[in-house]
Amino acid sequence: MDLSKFKPFTMVAGRSFMTISKSGVSFSQAAVVELGKPEYVVILFNSADKEMAIKVATKDEENATTFFKKTKKNSLSVRWNNSLLKDQIKSMMNWDIENYSYRVEGNYDDNSKALFFDLTSAQRAQKGK
Repeated sequence: MDLSKFKPFTMVAGRSFMTISKSGVSFSQAAVVELGKPEYVVILFNSADKEMAIKVATKDEENATTFFKKTKKNSLSVRWNNSLLKDQIKSMMNWDIENYSYRVEGNYDDNSKALFFDLTSAQRAQKGK
């Protein structure tokens, strides 16, 4: 049987989401896989609608940021501990990331190769819970 038209499927648990807390901004394994495990992304903000997007990028693209390091064996995790990024989100949303973490589900758009996060839909959790 010819398998040339088939593509591998990576099984991960859960949905695509992003978590924002004092310790950083992290992405679920499903989010990393849904984006295609890109090495670089561009972070985009829509302050008027309180949205954030992570768009697949190339290394040479303006504002490209390292995302997934393919050298990590068996790990699909991505965490950024960038104070400017945390402050941008915290300020835009007026969130208390010192005492709470915020989880936001993402919606992937294949045409733009981006995950979109409506920050107004975030679920707040007390630290340690």
